[in-house]
Amino acid sequence: MKHKDISKLIAITLAACMLLTSCQGGSRKRERDRDKDEDEEEIELTESRETKTEESDISQSEEYTGLVFNTTDIYGTEYSDQYFRDHELTIVNIWGTYCGPCISEMPDLEELYNGELAELNVGLIGIPCDVYDSQTTETCVELIEDLGVTFPILVMDDALLNEYVAQASVVPTTFIVNSNGEVVAGPIEGSYPDQYMEAVYANLG
Repeated sequence: MKHKDISKLIAITLAACMLLTSCQGGSRKRERDRDKDEDEEEIELTESRETKTEESDISQSEEYTGLVFNTTDIYGTEYSDQYFRDHELTIVNIWGTYCGPCISEMPDLEELYNGELAELNVGLIGIPCDVYDSQTTETCVELIEDLGVTFPILVMDDALLNEYVAQASVVPTTFIVNSNGEVVAGPIEGSYPDQYMEAVYANLG
């Protein structure tokens, strides 16, 4: 083979090797760029999710500014201020197991609870002012079961005591509370279910 042909063959071989190396390098570069883009995209998505979570937490904490309470009903089921948030309005009825007018209005409240209030997404809770230990709770349970009441009867914690019960100079006393835990009507002193409903309709969105 002539020297000229050998040089030509070497040049072609070197060119092919360079082209192959260039292709492989370009491929590796594209892979690195793609991996980098994917990593950056994953970081952006993670930051976005974290930001949304933080915004949601801030939003939830800023949304609710009303009374915060954690207690149970007379059967031991847990209740909190989430009850307010789950309803457009809530009727808060302060009563006593010794109070004749309080007991007399219970059937009317029960009828509203299972009828008109349910249709309006309006909640109803009763807070007996004289239920504070196991003995008084047992007495209340017996009374409530005799009356056939199914709406929540809550045992007052310090928050409910200070916010509602302590503000009641007579029983029954009733407040209307919005979904943000703010009292929008009341106190309504005495047994006046019609007035409770008037206040409800006056404050519905």
